[in-house]
Amino acid sequence: MLYRLVILCWFTFCCCTIQLYAQSGQLTVMQFKLENGQPAENASVILSMIEKKENRKALLTDQLGIIRIPADGIRYRLYATFMGMESVVDTLIADVKKDTLQYTFRQSITELAEVLVSSRKKLLEVKDDRFIYNVGADSMARSKSLSQVLSNLPFVTVDGAGEVQVAGQTSYRVLMNGKETALFVSSIAQALRSFPAEIVSRIELITSPAARYDAEGITAIINIVTKKFGGYKGFQTLYTSNLTHFSTGLTLTGRTGKLGITLNATSDGTWKPLTEYRTIVTTPLSASVYKERTLNVADAAKRLTNAATMEVNFEMDSLHSVIGYISTDRTSTDNGLQQDVITQLDGGTYDKGYITANGKDRSPGLTAGLDYKQIAKKNPKKEFLFRFNWRGNSNQINTTNVQKYQTFHKWMINQSAARNDEYTFQLDAIPLASDKYTVEAGVKTILRRASADYTSRFTFDKDSNYIKDSANSNRFNYEQQVYAAYGTISAKFGKNSFRIGLRLERTNIKGMFSNLSAAVQEDYLSLIPNFYWSRKTGQNSSVSLAYNLQLLRPYITSLNPFVNNIDSFHISYGNPGLGPQQIHKLVAQLRYNKGNLFFTTTLMGSFSNNQILSYRLFNAATGITAVTFGNAGKEQLISLGGSINYQFSKKFKAGLWGDIRYVDIQNRLQKEQHSYGYSGIVGNFFSWDAGNRFSLSGSGGVDVRNVSLLGRRSPYIFYQINSGYHIIKNKLFATINWNNVHSDYFTLRTHFQDNAVRSETTAKRLYRVIFVGFQYTFGKLREDVGRKKGIVNDDIL
Repeated sequence: MLYRLVILCWFTFCCCTIQLYAQSGQLTVMQFKLENGQPAENASVILSMIEKKENRKALLTDQLGIIRIPADGIRYRLYATFMGMESVVDTLIADVKKDTLQYTFRQSITELAEVLVSSRKKLLEVKDDRFIYNVGADSMARSKSLSQVLSNLPFVTVDGAGEVQVAGQTSYRVLMNGKETALFVSSIAQALRSFPAEIVSRIELITSPAARYDAEGITAIINIVTKKFGGYKGFQTLYTSNLTHFSTGLTLTGRTGKLGITLNATSDGTWKPLTEYRTIVTTPLSASVYKERTLNVADAAKRLTNAATMEVNFEMDSLHSVIGYISTDRTSTDNGLQQDVITQLDGGTYDKGYITANGKDRSPGLTAGLDYKQIAKKNPKKEFLFRFNWRGNSNQINTTNVQKYQTFHKWMINQSAARNDEYTFQLDAIPLASDKYTVEAGVKTILRRASADYTSRFTFDKDSNYIKDSANSNRFNYEQQVYAAYGTISAKFGKNSFRIGLRLERTNIKGMFSNLSAAVQEDYLSLIPNFYWSRKTGQNSSVSLAYNLQLLRPYITSLNPFVNNIDSFHISYGNPGLGPQQIHKLVAQLRYNKGNLFFTTTLMGSFSNNQILSYRLFNAATGITAVTFGNAGKEQLISLGGSINYQFSKKFKAGLWGDIRYVDIQNRLQKEQHSYGYSGIVGNFFSWDAGNRFSLSGSGGVDVRNVSLLGRRSPYIFYQINSGYHIIKNKLFATINWNNVHSDYFTLRTHFQDNAVRSETTAKRLYRVIFVGFQYTFGKLREDVGRKKGIVNDDIL
């Protein structure tokens, strides 16, 4: 019945959308673009009536490069200009039967010696709810990858391995041209590392996502907007490190006529296992089976990830386009664990033993999808979009484990076979749009199917047969269905802009676990509001206020009651009764952007009364520490952050940003577990084009993670210096990336204590990493402007 209702809603929605398009006004629409496909905003357009030469209309294009005139059947002579571009001249009839008239401004080049065409765009801009980095206007971005230029955005950091964080968090989503893409399914870091910045027009950072985006814990969106071009471009990368990391990637993208194709392939991993070390000391605070237990842990891992993606873009005409894509990936991980255990018993005696575990994890996946876009005939601001996506992956884990103590020996074999499929159907439409307001609506369905078979076997005599552990073996089938509808109204009044959105989601969950007598079932309705307001307070400044509600559904790993018992005295398991987590967030911002200076400051507060948290339970009678999940967290957070970027010269820019937070979190089920205190992160970056083909850049900072119920961690210091050299100008680029070179390991300490137990963890993380890499760019794009007699163009927008 529910499926029929969804289909009926979709059909009604489509019919209403088609009817709205059919009701377009009787207007003739003209759109002006630059060579790279970007809209020519504020272009000057003069329309002169041919029959009445004295009647002229002087107009300016809007932010989409569009002007509209009544479809009155009059013949006009058109004369349009845009700074630095050749004039556009045409004769037209304002006829309602015609599609949107398309015009393109071409680059104006004169016969001059050593003329510099300077960029008209700022490197950093603020528009409504987003920060914009104009990659095409940055001459220092040429021959670089997206990974190497992302840190130009406020609050964004990229480490030597290409891992990206936004204000110290990884809960962001990467889009391309406003849509999800298979390029970023497997590894965002490697995809960004292998994608050329040269074909990117701008990158947008959206810190207050609108209602059209899922509310599942997404704190920011990075939207990569590519240029429109003809020809092809190739980008090859190769990196290796002193710790035997390696990565290689190849991107080929090209367009001819209406057809565009992008191919991407990446491979990254380590040549041999990398080992990190931990010491964990557990001390019961009341009488227990031991006085103190110490683990000295060596944890080694070797990983390999391969991925390949093909995306095909076909523009049927100026109003209709379709994108199809397919991606395959496979991750293999081999783990080796060695734990030396020293247990202090009553009477001053000690029990010494060890634990070993070796595991193999294989995870292949496949993604396929289709996006369709239709633009309204008379008003290009009106859109209709349909999206289908399927993601399927399987997971095979095999682990062998040995525990040897003076009192007993135990051998275990754990095996897991899992399968996950996710289907997404989405319809989005902008049925009403003008220069002053926009109405957007959509529906979405996500169908998730997961199944797994966990088997645990053990023996106390390695020469005997293994016995199935029925209490820790299960087979489950899990289904999750999410039905969502949203609506958003955006409007501009004078210096004010606002957006109000509402998203309604219904979630149905059913899980069948073989070792549970009853099925796990949940059915809940979520109403998710979204609000954004901004005001231009001066020529170069603005303020904004945003509220949104984030919804975080539990992952299957948090629900599964399977017990990880590699160490019988320190176990972990999921909670099938978990519900969704809601986080209320209010954000205020002040932005200032003048000349080469960009500054923003942010005040943010959030609250959750049902946070999904991981917490400890200690059983003094058995000495076992258990870690599980629950909707038991009450968290309040307030933070104050800021970012400042300055372009000192065409060849040197730098920035500084930071965020200080106060967090108060309490376990409502274990009230003695209560943590609070200050945390935060501060970072900086610089980029210097030293000339003579040499460049230097770097970043660094200090990260103090939020307090949690699993303990408080000591500060983490990080920094990197990246030196590069153009072996072949704008073709072959070599780079050496120095990360934390003063020490092989960085020591982190975590302290935990409640009424039952105290735990101290000292971890030695791999720290010094030196990457050596090469990037090779080839191919030609028609957007590249031909040079005459030394003309240097820095205005590829």
